Amino acid sequence: MAECYSTVYARGLLAILLACLAGGCAWRTGTAEHYVGPVLFRYNAPADDLPATSQVVAIGILGEIGRQLGISLGVIDRIAVSPRDRTSPGADDPGPTPAWSTPLSPLPSPTPGRWNASFLYLRVTGAGEPALVVRNLYGVQLVAGAEARAASLGVVSTTRVRLPEDAIAVLHFDARAPLATRFSVWRAGADGVVPAAEILKEVDR
Repeated sequence: MAECYSTVYARGLLAILLACLAGGCAWRTGTAEHYVGPVLFRYNAPADDLPATSQVVAIGILGEIGRQLGISLGVIDRIAVSPRDRTSPGADDPGPTPAWSTPLSPLPSPTPGRWNASFLYLRVTGAGEPALVVRNLYGVQLVAGAEARAASLGVVSTTRVRLPEDAIAVLHFDARAPLATRFSVWRAGADGVVPAAEILKEVDR
């Protein structure tokens, strides 16, 4: 019996050690995101009618600071989308493109549209605060902040959408193909009028 307990204890310590080695931290501010530790990620370069979209997957222990505070253990999958503002000057311009870099990695620079890996440090500048955030968890978490407030165990998915006041949005989202998301926002003018024909055209696409 003592040998059995010893084996279970040793395996438990090994599991904790592996989780710690696979641990990391996410620090998100209003203008940048920083990920310390191993993550998988993919993103698109906004163009035409596609907004800036990203997906970051962390495995193990993940601490979060900045806009979101908390700690998670397991698989954490976060999708973030910043919508196209169709009523801003130069609405045909896709807007600034967030810059993704892995300064401490010997691997090639990240490539848009495909999965990339970062083992030490990932930096994203010019990202801003997304309007759509989808968080999927396979494990346990305790988090609080702008994106989610939860104490969860198991398989959990949360979605948060934040839009400016007096605005209409059209969102096409498929979790199986997040980089193909279309997300546009029209703000009401001083007279409260929005371009109905343009909005209906986007809805029918």
